[in-house]
Amino acid sequence: MPWHPRCLSPMNKVQALAWVSVRATKNGLCVILYCIALLGFCPVGGNLSRSPENAQKHDVLQLGVRACQKKTSAGSSNTLSPRTTELHGSRLSQEIQLSRLENLIEFFSDNSDIEAHQVRQMVHQKPNLLSLSIERNVAPVVHWLQNHVNMTRSGMSKTLRKQPNLLASSLEHKLLPTVQWLLDARVPPEKVRHVIERAPSILCYNVENSLKRKMSVLLQTMHVKEEDLGRLIATCPNLLLSNIEQNILERFEWFEDFLDVPRERFVLAVQRHPKILEYSISAKIEPTVEFLLESLACSKEELAEQIIKFPQLFSYNLQRIMERVEVVRAQLDVHYGGRAVALGSQGKRKGRPALTSRTAGGGGCHLPH
Repeated sequence: MPWHPRCLSPMNKVQALAWVSVRATKNGLCVILYCIALLGFCPVGGNLSRSPENAQKHDVLQLGVRACQKKTSAGSSNTLSPRTTELHGSRLSQEIQLSRLENLIEFFSDNSDIEAHQVRQMVHQKPNLLSLSIERNVAPVVHWLQNHVNMTRSGMSKTLRKQPNLLASSLEHKLLPTVQWLLDARVPPEKVRHVIERAPSILCYNVENSLKRKMSVLLQTMHVKEEDLGRLIATCPNLLLSNIEQNILERFEWFEDFLDVPRERFVLAVQRHPKILEYSISAKIEPTVEFLLESLACSKEELAEQIIKFPQLFSYNLQRIMERVEVVRAQLDVHYGGRAVALGSQGKRKGRPALTSRTAGGGGCHLPH
């Protein structure tokens, strides 16, 4: 020990404390004793050499320091350093995680069609799966989906791969209340399974704060009758997963601005084909409408009327619509001897003839169903 408490100036005491902090992990309790000796018996500017009583106290503390150093040195061979302890704990944690992963893989191999690499993907997506108990968490959810929701083995496997968080959901407080809400909303019991398979995350939504509020929007904004609500949810469960107010408002505004369709008329199209609320405006609805306006050479009002009658049109991709237009065009070409044939700019760009519905026998716009 190069610094003796009796000979330290105030500045040297600061240096001594710095040295003590460096030695802290090696000498344990002796550091505390030395700090007491340094600060307790050496007031700033003081000199203990003139105080026999303090000198005696210091000698006792020095004996304690040496004893602690000797004990620490003797036990150092059997003591793990902090770094070693950290590494040991890390290895132990990895062993536990690997063991739990193997148990999950074994369980799903016996009770589902989920393969080992798919279990690893689920864990990579939701690491908290490794903290779940198979007996208390995983197994009850799997058995409930199979025995009470009547999912097939493959259907249940796809559902869990889509939404592994279901395994961490409480049956009593989350899953059962959501299924009961679907039944109360008049979703046919045989359709509940299909709703969950198509939109499994619906089971993770809060019934009071989310699902009931969205149902209220459908009833009030879309004027959906309560007896038709179950059919709407069964046909289009993803509606409940979106921002339904914004979704409906965007389509209201687009059809009103682009095709002059009043809201009450657009509601009829939704009732006939609820999925129209799911289709992207920029990628699906707008390109289809623009093509039909150009190729059929009809007014916006005429096209809007046909869309309200047959909104399922948007379930087809644009390429299929163009092919059907071409078939109808060929039929009219044969029937009217070419008088009904016209080429629109869209048809020229795609290398396909466009169709005008204004034939020699009359006018009007008719979609190729």
